[in-house]
Amino acid sequence: MFYFIPSWYNSDQKWHNEAPIWYRVLENMTFDDTVSQVRMFQNADEEVRLLLFSYNPQLRYMLHEENMLAVSYWSFFDDIQNIQQKEIKLINFKELNWPKGTYFVYTPFLVLAKHGGEIIARIQFAENGNLLLIELLIDGVLDKIMIFDDRGFVSSIKYFKQNRLIYQDYLNQNGVWQIREYASKFPRIVVNPMSDKVFNFTEYDDWDTLIRERILVLKKLEVTPDDYIIVAVNDIHNNLVRKSFPDQKKIFSFFGERYSFDNRLDFNELLDEGELFIAESEKIERLLITSLQEKNYSSNYVENHISRIPPFDTRLRLGQSQNIEELIAYLLVDDLSQTYLSEVLDQLLAKMEVNPSLELKIVSYKNDYDMTSLKEQVKDKILSSKNPDYFFTSLSLEDENHFKEEQKTKIRGISFDIYTNENQIIDALDTARLVIDLRDDPDLYTQIAALSSGIPQINKVHTNYVEHQKNGWIISDSTELNNAIDYYFDGLMNWNKSLVYSVKKMGDYTSGKILQRWRKLLEKE
Repeated sequence: MFYFIPSWYNSDQKWHNEAPIWYRVLENMTFDDTVSQVRMFQNADEEVRLLLFSYNPQLRYMLHEENMLAVSYWSFFDDIQNIQQKEIKLINFKELNWPKGTYFVYTPFLVLAKHGGEIIARIQFAENGNLLLIELLIDGVLDKIMIFDDRGFVSSIKYFKQNRLIYQDYLNQNGVWQIREYASKFPRIVVNPMSDKVFNFTEYDDWDTLIRERILVLKKLEVTPDDYIIVAVNDIHNNLVRKSFPDQKKIFSFFGERYSFDNRLDFNELLDEGELFIAESEKIERLLITSLQEKNYSSNYVENHISRIPPFDTRLRLGQSQNIEELIAYLLVDDLSQTYLSEVLDQLLAKMEVNPSLELKIVSYKNDYDMTSLKEQVKDKILSSKNPDYFFTSLSLEDENHFKEEQKTKIRGISFDIYTNENQIIDALDTARLVIDLRDDPDLYTQIAALSSGIPQINKVHTNYVEHQKNGWIISDSTELNNAIDYYFDGLMNWNKSLVYSVKKMGDYTSGKILQRWRKLLEKE
């Protein structure tokens, strides 16, 4: 069995991963190594199970969004709350136990419950429309927050005094509190004397101790020394996992910026206890290799215990760019310095001025990226050194003075986009002829998606996914960008060669091939 421990935490409360109110959802491009790994293992018919330590009453919706609803899981909070139900069930808030005479007022964001002209509750919803929580008020002051589970019941209740959280009760499906968590007083965790389950203690100083206790119960029921624990490395649970699974082989997955490596004690313990280390990038791989070498591990050990395995697999989805007249360059601008980005834009604008077919799609994956300022920067460059008539779309001449400024707002052949999910990237790459990612650490998902689409890529660093003049171009400085674009845009010969090579290369990164690499590494243990 492969047990996966994800890094699903996003709250001020340490072990919480609660869904936000729908209008507070801030979409950002996020990828998750556990999600991708579980999908690949599941597609290969491997037996997998999630171990979830965080409180997430809307978990089923999240799993549905990730196409993982059928994945088996053990949830710590389900365990202590004695919740067995797995199926989603909708709740009609109007059918709850409201005072007689309560009526509801619908606003663009939430529903207000009113009684006698006074607001007695604010009813909030999740992104998918599910009932998320109800804030109960007394004389306009917050008294309680009822948090709802997507399986159709109240999951927990937060109690307030003078707008300050005092404690939170975690309930069973019948509404009886099982565990009480105090906001500031100690002991923090208190067990209901009449709780459904028997615990070792009636009080706990922290969640960590109780989580470990329940993991030990789970281990006695189902976990064997032959099972693998695949851990998304995170400071929140690293120590807990190491202490809870001393006899199981642990695989530590390092992904993105999730782990800072600043806690040397924690990192050294990971290195000593891990059977295998999965690095998402060359940067992390180098750091792991150096760290093991500094601890005097042999070269053979290092070679057999560290692997750069991508969390995403390639899926053949060749784009349509060769069938359209426009030559669309997909430029990812995240993490580029202003100076370097300015140099790149200068070259691209000059190229567009002499090639009417060239179009530019400027893209960021950061929701807070200032695209408005970047658009103004591009407009200023055009006005100061290019032919404005070529770049700015002409509008109606019915009132020339009225439209004088507006003529400069629409830039021909250049779009400015912020993408917050994978589908947006895939859709854009369907018509893109070239990807330009000149960051020090190219975006991994974009590289694999471009490879799957057969699109050549221009980078300034070497990676496993792009080979110079085969399915891309590695430039040493921005002055080479012009030659790289010409190589793939002057005729189709080099572009077609890149397409053929990409199709061949993507075979190395199918889910089946990635699983083979996992198995080969695990067989060495």
